[in-house]
Amino acid sequence: MKRMPSILILAVAALALVGCPQPTDPVKDMNANLGTLAVNAGRLSPGFVTTTTVYDVGVRYDQATIIVTATAESSKASIAINGQAGSELEVALDTDRTMVSVVVTAEAGNTSGYTLFVDKADSELVPVSFLVAESVDGATVSGSTLTAYDSLGAIVDTTTVTGGSAVVNLEPDALYTFEVQQAGYAASSLQNYYVSPLGGNDVTMIQQKLGMITRPATAPLFDDISLSRLDDFTDAATLVAGQQLNTAGTTYILVAILSDSATEATAWSGFGVKADFDYAPSSLNGMDAIMLMDPYFDTDAGKYVNLYLVDLSGGEYPAGEHDLVLVAYDVANNRAETRIPVIMEANGSSGADVSEAVFSDLLADLRAYPVSRGFFSKDPGNSIQALDPYEGHDVSYRAQISFKLTDGATTPANVAIRGFDLYRREAGQTSFKKVGATMYGALSTGSSGTHSMFDSDSGLEAGVTYEYMIVAYTDASHTVKSSVATSKVMAPFSASLVGPANRSTASFGEDGSGYPYGPEYSFSISDTSLWNATESDFFYFALTVNEKAGPYAYYGKFRFNFSTSNFEALNAYTGSWLNLGSSGSIFDYTGGTITFLYGGYVAFINQTNLVNGAPIQYTDGAVYEWDIIGDLSGGHPAWFEKAYTGGIAKSYADGYSEGANTSNGRFEVVAAVAP
Repeated sequence: MKRMPSILILAVAALALVGCPQPTDPVKDMNANLGTLAVNAGRLSPGFVTTTTVYDVGVRYDQATIIVTATAESSKASIAINGQAGSELEVALDTDRTMVSVVVTAEAGNTSGYTLFVDKADSELVPVSFLVAESVDGATVSGSTLTAYDSLGAIVDTTTVTGGSAVVNLEPDALYTFEVQQAGYAASSLQNYYVSPLGGNDVTMIQQKLGMITRPATAPLFDDISLSRLDDFTDAATLVAGQQLNTAGTTYILVAILSDSATEATAWSGFGVKADFDYAPSSLNGMDAIMLMDPYFDTDAGKYVNLYLVDLSGGEYPAGEHDLVLVAYDVANNRAETRIPVIMEANGSSGADVSEAVFSDLLADLRAYPVSRGFFSKDPGNSIQALDPYEGHDVSYRAQISFKLTDGATTPANVAIRGFDLYRREAGQTSFKKVGATMYGALSTGSSGTHSMFDSDSGLEAGVTYEYMIVAYTDASHTVKSSVATSKVMAPFSASLVGPANRSTASFGEDGSGYPYGPEYSFSISDTSLWNATESDFFYFALTVNEKAGPYAYYGKFRFNFSTSNFEALNAYTGSWLNLGSSGSIFDYTGGTITFLYGGYVAFINQTNLVNGAPIQYTDGAVYEWDIIGDLSGGHPAWFEKAYTGGIAKSYADGYSEGANTSNGRFEVVAAVAP
């Protein structure tokens, strides 16, 4: 269905008003603001705010009429809908687009105009597209059964998730609950999802592995979400979609959850319950909900009862429509998510002018991992794509954007903001899309002056360059825009030890010239496409050798510099990089395999041993463990790295934890004195 853009229709309508000044009487009330605006079908988009004058409404394809109801802020003002006086009018809908005008006339004679554009769905059913992923920015999950329930709990469709995706056709302008289940996986649900008649119904669902196999794979259920203004909660009333919400003073969101297992944070599971606005909370973002009491089992309900509180008291949030997003995990990784659209009222003092504030240290840090870090939760935004599993393993990436905002003085001072929005586009595109938001709820300078958030959109693809931009604000009228930061999700790779083989014997000693020698350690990388200057600036790797269950005898940190085509070692004495020459000198790179040449000679160079600045000393008959990592202090595995304007991209091998190693490490080797 081709529709004329709303802005063009408004421009045509505006021509009729040119040259028609509106008389006013300054003695009389000049308030011509609209106080409320509602429709009996569809939803206003965006949600109603007095200062917003244009709205879109989507309705079912067979909707014949729509009732528009409006009231003025001032009791002295009058309202006309489509030219007819009165606060309510039933409007017949055209086959395509219908425009409804609401005019408020103040007592003084001045007017304000509001416009609704009502569009019908193209058909009786509209598609809802699903992506099922195992974690935030993780790999797709296939084979799960997706079930759609209507608002009464009846099953309306069931399908199988293939390649991480599924499509279900549903009636628009209705609420549904979705659940995915699969043997060996936890269950995951999304409650009360509104299917828009205008399309764009793209849903991402997270389905973790079942954390405790003795627990049932059943998703928790949000039983009630209420608003309370009193410390004893005696005024608690269910929070409804579209409710006005002012967070001045005591403001509690009470969350009641029913589940087959206790809904609470555990070391091996999710975070219990968290909340955020507009974007789903994860282990990387959001507000921790407060557990009001230990979960208890209700024998009548046959469920655990879980009570949580989200404290929004005194919060200063941007006025307008926002989704309050709640996510709950039980102890077995079963997950539930729900969203409630609320209309936030302006709260707090007017924001300061930040137009002259200066961004600094803007950085887009994108990292790829071939083994998933298991981030919890995900924003069901507009992305229908996730990374494919790599070498049979779930994979993930992490996109962190950070910056500072100062006054730009010679000795800069941090500038406090109430929040910021994150925008992203692919390199070469002209327009940005909002992909994240941080609302502090109060003026903040971040953590030690640094603001940071994660882009947890599963739509990022390996090998694609992305550009990010920040818009920081103190209120809706005072914003400042950053420059563009660029980075990329590098391709994943794994590293594997080659030789000396595990549980083998390796000789060491001195050659005829008196030079010491030992094992020629070698390892391989799985994706050789990263080994070039176009894709990478550096490849970082480190060798660790220690007596089994004993102290390190050697730790050397190295890198290959693609700009100079040389291997380099971190100097234990100076902390600078020492040039070791190109391939074939002390190291060799051939077909994805890196080898420590000449009897591992580099391990006998004093400056390369970060343990003690001395050559490695092998003991005859001792059992040693050796491995390739990235760096010992940070717990990183080996990685490729590429710098961009305002950004850095990294691809890490295998796991990411303390003592991270290769996919098949560590290897054991017995040292033997050469005869």
